[in-house]
Amino acid sequence: MALLFIGLLAVLPVQQPLADACGPSTQGFKGYSFLSPGSLGPEIQDYPVLLRFQDIYQFYIDSTVIRQKEGNISEWVSRTCEDAYPADIHRVVYKVSVETLELLRTSILSKNMPLPYELTNNTFAKYLKRHRCVQTVDYLIFAKRCEPHVIAQGAWEEKKRDVPAMEALIEEGVDLFKKADSDNIRLRYAYQVVRLAHYAKLYDRAIELYDYLLPKLDVPIIEGKKSLIYYWVLGHKAGALRALGENVEASYLYSLIFQQCPTRRASAYQSFFLKNDEEWTQCLLRCQSDEERATLYAIRGSATDSKALEEMKMIYELDPRNEYLEVLLVKEIQELEKDLLGLDFNNNRLYNKRYYGRPRAFAGNYVIELQKFARLVREEEKVARLDLWFLAEGYLELLAGDYYAAGKTFETVKDILTNKALKEQLQVFMLVQQIYALDVLNDSIEQMGYKIRRNKLFSKYKDLPDLLRDKFTALYEENGHPGKAFRSQYTFRDLRMNPQDEVIKDLLQVAKKPSPNNLELLLLKDEQGNTMNSALWDMWSLLLFQDYQLEAALSLYNNIPNADWDQFGTFHPFRVKINDCINCLEERDTLDQYNRGELLETLIDLEYKAKAEFDNNAIYYYRIGVALYNCSYFGRSWKAMDYFRSGATWNNLRKGDVQPYGKAPFGNKEVLNVNRALGYLELARTNAKNPELAARATFMAAKCERLLYYMSDTYQPPPCCNQIPALPEDFSVYYRHLKKDYAETRFYQEVLKECQYFRAYALK
Repeated sequence: MALLFIGLLAVLPVQQPLADACGPSTQGFKGYSFLSPGSLGPEIQDYPVLLRFQDIYQFYIDSTVIRQKEGNISEWVSRTCEDAYPADIHRVVYKVSVETLELLRTSILSKNMPLPYELTNNTFAKYLKRHRCVQTVDYLIFAKRCEPHVIAQGAWEEKKRDVPAMEALIEEGVDLFKKADSDNIRLRYAYQVVRLAHYAKLYDRAIELYDYLLPKLDVPIIEGKKSLIYYWVLGHKAGALRALGENVEASYLYSLIFQQCPTRRASAYQSFFLKNDEEWTQCLLRCQSDEERATLYAIRGSATDSKALEEMKMIYELDPRNEYLEVLLVKEIQELEKDLLGLDFNNNRLYNKRYYGRPRAFAGNYVIELQKFARLVREEEKVARLDLWFLAEGYLELLAGDYYAAGKTFETVKDILTNKALKEQLQVFMLVQQIYALDVLNDSIEQMGYKIRRNKLFSKYKDLPDLLRDKFTALYEENGHPGKAFRSQYTFRDLRMNPQDEVIKDLLQVAKKPSPNNLELLLLKDEQGNTMNSALWDMWSLLLFQDYQLEAALSLYNNIPNADWDQFGTFHPFRVKINDCINCLEERDTLDQYNRGELLETLIDLEYKAKAEFDNNAIYYYRIGVALYNCSYFGRSWKAMDYFRSGATWNNLRKGDVQPYGKAPFGNKEVLNVNRALGYLELARTNAKNPELAARATFMAAKCERLLYYMSDTYQPPPCCNQIPALPEDFSVYYRHLKKDYAETRFYQEVLKECQYFRAYALK
């Protein structure tokens, strides 16, 4: 819906900087547009219109070049009385080699020689042979020889020209022009030689050739219009004039091309350039008709971010039924949409203001002026399509904030519309008006929002969901519903990245309602349509678990039916491995497999036993410490205390446990805290009566201590080569304990054998 106006390159003219179109991100301007280009009607669908910047390159390659080829082939078809297929013409004109064309020429001159093998079944080649079109083939051979001199090898490099060779071809082409019998072929020779002179930067020669050759032929008329090749030649004359600084004459010619030749309209717009008002006045004086003058005003009014009302008024005065007037109307409305739509609730309004200067300072007054002009045009009834102007009048009232007047206009215009596209456009505008009318928050309003979502046009117009989302987000925020506001914009996956207490509580309040409305029920479902009631209890409990509030976490978890506990994952938090492996497959032994609820119950039980059984508490402290380590970001059971783990966090440990990630609004939170695990492992070590248990606790504590070093400000990664970083004295306390106090244990020998990191420390 971001189609605005003609001139694919309205963001690329020489006088216009690229930054205006590119913006600071690939996503560009973040607003809404509901005025469909289909409103202009099928008769203007070929009219190049301003595209969003990300579409420009594709449009320029696929539309401009391909459309030129299609137009050229269409003219060849008309010359063969449709005896040749377009695909066959395309092959002969654009694909075959000079050698094949030479063979075709010989075949035409010889009755007994067949067509070249690759053209055996080609209808165009058959036509040329049947009618003995030697001069046509001579032209095709000449054009093929010119081609290497005028087509660049790469999209972003300037071709090095062989000027002497090009001059020789020019002289040859002029001779062939003189010998040709057909005006069609003569025009094409003129195109080739003028183009060669232009690309060779022989600008005076290009103009001289044009002025010498064109008067010597009658430009072919095809389907009531001059051949497009004529405008191609004219474009190269205009380019030569532009290069010589003749801006006025060049721009006037470009305006003729813009007006008459759709296949070159985009490049003509790009090349149009006038330095000042004086040159503009001179160019205007060259116009021979009101239609030509209207074209100049259309080009001037089409610049990005321009205020085109003055140009629209001039076009209206010159030719009220001119199609450019409607296109400018659409362009101006879509510019005002960027300024005014959702201004109070667009969640990207600060971004748009900072990077795109929207809303423009004059937008509030300008929309009123444009609205008055639309009303005048509608009342005077001189334009080609009164219904479009009537509809635009109502939409401008909506953009100006006069929703009551817009509603009245929409109701009136509804009875006079007959055009299918405009009827749909009206329905879309009325949906926008309904969304704007949602100014309080209650069940009835939410039901209305749900009803709007079910409208058949809701998914067709991609900005309608965004507008409704942003509107309800603002309503929810204003009325103290952070959970609903979050879900209006984001998914439950986004919430799991960093669960927020207030969001979860608000959504649980909705879930507890006896009869949530349809929109609320929708907010409580995930992307697959699953109800998230139990998942919300799981997230809330997880938050408390991360803070080691075990009893409170278990109390919340008991709101989930016990039979459903396994749905939120099972883990092996008490397994001890010397070497950590985050994503390694493990034997799924149910004896030490726990879901989150069972893990909470077990940890609470271990805490109780550690306090109650003083003589045997070391093993309980050890199991708690191991579990807390394994449930951290660094352990193989990290899923017990988190929903998502980013490998990139490892390289940013010193930046904290919450880091930006994707579109998640609160970032991604990782459980990096190993201090609590270290505390329990130290209790296990100091209370252990068994040296083997003490050694195990010491080693696990050393792993925690090493990670604390990685997260400290003193840590500097090794310069290269995956080297093992040396531990400072302050962070190798437990390695010293292990080496000094437990070297005689079996576990010490096991660690020395399996842990390369400790072996490097112990053997140094």
